[in-house]
Amino acid sequence: MKEMNNSSNQEPTLAVSLTVGQLRALIREELLRSTGQRDHGIGGAPVSSPEAGRPYLNLKEAAGMARLAPSTIRLYIRKGELKAHKVGSRVIIKKEDLEEFVESQPIAQLDN
Repeated sequence: MKEMNNSSNQEPTLAVSLTVGQLRALIREELLRSTGQRDHGIGGAPVSSPEAGRPYLNLKEAAGMARLAPSTIRLYIRKGELKAHKVGSRVIIKKEDLEEFVESQPIAQLDN
């Protein structure tokens, strides 16, 4: 950041360089703050909390909630380890089933 003096105003102003993505994130944060919403998205996931108040999640929402890739969620569904339902061409997962699945997974210990 570069500090710039404004001769007409005694308070210094700052010049900041942002990427387009950083600017979008900053604007999103301010909009959410002003509207009272919260951002639960991970890496471009929906801005408002999709899982709030809904019993079913789509594949992308389930992946975000479980902090896994959508392809990993699909793999667990194919293996029969995670229950899912097909509605037309869409795959939906019951939120309770996803929570139970995540809790049942062992957590690996890393040895140093």
